[in-house]
Amino acid sequence: MKTLLIKLAEQIADNIEYLNLAGHYCADTFSLVQLNKYPFFNVLPNPVNSIEVIEASNVNIASFERYIYNVIIQFATRNLAIKVALLGDDNKNIKGLFTVYEDIYEAIKKDTTINGCVNGLLPGSSINFDVAQENVDKYFIAVGEINLKFYKDIGLKK
Repeated sequence: MKTLLIKLAEQIADNIEYLNLAGHYCADTFSLVQLNKYPFFNVLPNPVNSIEVIEASNVNIASFERYIYNVIIQFATRNLAIKVALLGDDNKNIKGLFTVYEDIYEAIKKDTTINGCVNGLLPGSSINFDVAQENVDKYFIAVGEINLKFYKDIGLKK
């Protein structure tokens, strides 16, 4: 799992220039918010992992075990205007939350095996967004969270 998290963070950072130095894995998200360096992303393990036994139907092979790794990617942007925090501003080259999400997802799709760590990306992933305004300096912080499911076929079960 550790290798998957590291390789996933590297793949995102390597494919998105403005996130190149803003990637983290297993970091405390609250601490990242306190740094006031936006946008950023953080790759974390989701504690819900599973092993499935897949029966090969109509195929003359044995069954195999499939490990499913659930990963969370948190990311955030910040701006005085809620619209800019969410959508960005192309004229000022400011990335909004939705742009960061699209860029992260495109970076993942370039290699869904994450450099061979897993076999691929499963359907059933989800995304959540939220926006909050800070009390002190009145900035809007837009945060997103992508829940992804990766799989690795481990071995034959007889």
